[in-house]
Amino acid sequence: MSAKRVYIGKCLLAAALLLAAAAAFGWRYWSNNNSPEAWIRLLLTGLAGNLSKAPQESTATALVKVKSIADAFANPVDVAMDQYAFGKYDREKILSSLGRYRALIGSAVVTADDINIKITGPGTACGSFSGKFSGTLKSGSSEKLIRDVDVELIALDGKWKIKTLKFTKVLH
Repeated sequence: MSAKRVYIGKCLLAAALLLAAAAAFGWRYWSNNNSPEAWIRLLLTGLAGNLSKAPQESTATALVKVKSIADAFANPVDVAMDQYAFGKYDREKILSSLGRYRALIGSAVVTADDINIKITGPGTACGSFSGKFSGTLKSGSSEKLIRDVDVELIALDGKWKIKTLKFTKVLH
């Protein structure tokens, strides 16, 4: 009977040590990744992921992605995106533009790379990144675009939102 207690005791001690190590790692990870810069990076990479589209994407998935995309922007947002979009976009205009985008695209992979963030004041930030789009239209033609993207952000109700979005062609 005592052999079972020793064995259970060793298992409990090992489990407690693993739990303590996981808690310490989690705390360190959370505290290092809880900065405004980390939240903004998460917003931008999440936005790119939601702009991506799988070939057989369900309607439910598309609706969740469209809502998440629209929630990433302040109302209104200033957009300067080559010949595709220019001017102030309120939530309704964003949603209709996203609907057209998703209707035209058969599949797409969108990424936000080399993200640089600078906190400019309380509740304000600016950033830049390399936006990449590789996709196929439903008509069958394919497109690859790389743009430098500049953003200005504001914190609204405890969440970062994109206030301005400006795309420029990569010069190299």
